[in-house]
Amino acid sequence: MALRVLFLLSIVSFFLVSPISAQTDSSTTTTQVTRSQTTTPRVRKPRFTDGLSLDSGKIADQFQFLYTRSNNYQNYKVIKREWLNKLKSHVVDSLNTFKKDLADERLLVGTQKDEIDALNSKLTKANETINTLENEKSSVRFLGMQMNKNAYKGLVWTIIGGLLGTLLFFIYRFKNSNTVTVTTKNHLEELRTEFEAYKKRALEREQKVRRELQNVLNKRGEQ
Repeated sequence: MALRVLFLLSIVSFFLVSPISAQTDSSTTTTQVTRSQTTTPRVRKPRFTDGLSLDSGKIADQFQFLYTRSNNYQNYKVIKREWLNKLKSHVVDSLNTFKKDLADERLLVGTQKDEIDALNSKLTKANETINTLENEKSSVRFLGMQMNKNAYKGLVWTIIGGLLGTLLFFIYRFKNSNTVTVTTKNHLEELRTEFEAYKKRALEREQKVRRELQNVLNKRGEQ
């Protein structure tokens, strides 16, 4: 937009200050009048079919209207003051419109920047919430402590393995104790059997000794 304004100002300066080369008709036989002579501008009233107008259209077209509709005088263009004032008014209106559009665009850019900042802030908060949820999802609270799920699984399996090992150890001890108990019972039964046999043999020996003693006593009584 600023480039367009500079372009318009350069065109105005070009038409108001810079001289242009006068175009001469090859069919005319009049000679050029020197600058020292006082002459009146020659008025030409050609018919134009370019559709240009000073009341409508683009600023560049209005400048083209002045260029084509104005009269030539030596190396200069003779422009009506009315046309020049009207073009000036149009240029000023265009500049004011451009300034207003520029201010509106700056306001819009500022509003959009605020909206972008607000969205970035919301996005940051959303990312923080997502990270928090992911951390909570990937962790477990155990004994009042927040633990990673993998560490928690490892701890649980370690506890399970320890309990299983303890169970196997007690099963082994139980089987071993049971074996010892059975063996002890067998030995006890054997000892009991041997003791019963020993008692029986001892009773038999005692009875035998008593009979022999009785026989001896009987023999002594007979003598």
